[in-house]
Amino acid sequence: MHAVLMNSLYVGLGGFAGSVLRYLAGVVVAGCGLWQPLATFAVNALGALILGVVLALGAAGQGGAVARHLLTIGFCGGFTTFSTFSAEVLQLLRAEQHAGAVAYAAASLGVSVLCVWVGWVLAERFVGRI
Repeated sequence: MHAVLMNSLYVGLGGFAGSVLRYLAGVVVAGCGLWQPLATFAVNALGALILGVVLALGAAGQGGAVARHLLTIGFCGGFTTFSTFSAEVLQLLRAEQHAGAVAYAAASLGVSVLCVWVGWVLAERFVGRI
């Protein structure tokens, strides 16, 4: 139980840092008068890069459980969930499951956009046209 508690602490600390940095990226982009999706795009790309480095180091026997929990689940999870999605697509591609990778990527993107739209429509039912 002690390990679960410590791992939860690492995830929480990493998630806190990732979430705050994600917020600050949006603040900086807005403050510079730049196109707002640029912050999301940059965060997703950087999060995927960080996740790739940490996963590769882990596969090579470097890092360990603390780094994995703090950086992958915590930091990258708080910074961007797109990085995990990207890593899962890469795992499918590396396993030569090309059709599965394409289907997963397309379905994830399509279903996510659809669900945001459905959530928007449901919210409008409660508060009126937005």
